[in-house]
Amino acid sequence: MEFVKYQGTGNDFILILDENKRLLPHQIKKLCHRRYGVGADGVILFKKENSLGGEMFFFNSDGIKATMCGNGLRCLARHLFDEKLFFNHVRIKISGRYYEAFQRPDKIEVDMGKAHLLEETPSHYLVDSGVLHFITFKEDLNQSHFLAKARQIRYQNRFAPFGVNVNFVKFFSTNHLEMRTYEKGVEDETLSCGTGAMAACIAAWKKYGIWGEIHVRFRSKEMLRLNLLLKKGNLDRIYMSGDALKVFKGTIEL
Repeated sequence: MEFVKYQGTGNDFILILDENKRLLPHQIKKLCHRRYGVGADGVILFKKENSLGGEMFFFNSDGIKATMCGNGLRCLARHLFDEKLFFNHVRIKISGRYYEAFQRPDKIEVDMGKAHLLEETPSHYLVDSGVLHFITFKEDLNQSHFLAKARQIRYQNRFAPFGVNVNFVKFFSTNHLEMRTYEKGVEDETLSCGTGAMAACIAAWKKYGIWGEIHVRFRSKEMLRLNLLLKKGNLDRIYMSGDALKVFKGTIEL
């Protein structure tokens, strides 16, 4: 089976453009295994629909289909542009919703649409940005107990059976956040998370009143730019932009 591997701000994915390919959970786990497979945070399948775009199917490294992946969306768009399958603009459907991706100089920009703030408390925020994210603001992100604390939140009964992604975020200024993310489905900390960055910006807008262009830096030391647009004081839509790069391509037997 042919594949290509991409990464976006440290989040890595295996892309397969065979429209007839169907993968079983154990095959996805093997592909994503970092010692016995290619190694990745997830697998992306793409089916072209027409000259405007097609449908993306995303699977976490545990083999389970997920509803959305922001960095994966950018990586897929970059690959489609690299291969000249689409030129500078493509519409990608995932979980029944279309996202517009654009090729800009040195980056991929995606219109992420709206997200939904589901819960706001003095200690945390719960945001649906295509995937459910738990956001809590911290002064120190270098906490040795991050994984243990994040796993405790991820497996809380109220989030069963699907769980929740957990993000610790530090607010630096009106346009700068830093964050760490524990992703369900990967069941570990990932170097970055696009939908997590989107959720963190929404929480920061509610907590600190910031909007416009916000820079979000990850454990990978790389950064995404998110532009929060307001309409009559309410969140209208979010644009996400950042680079996505090919790592290598190859073949593998499953």
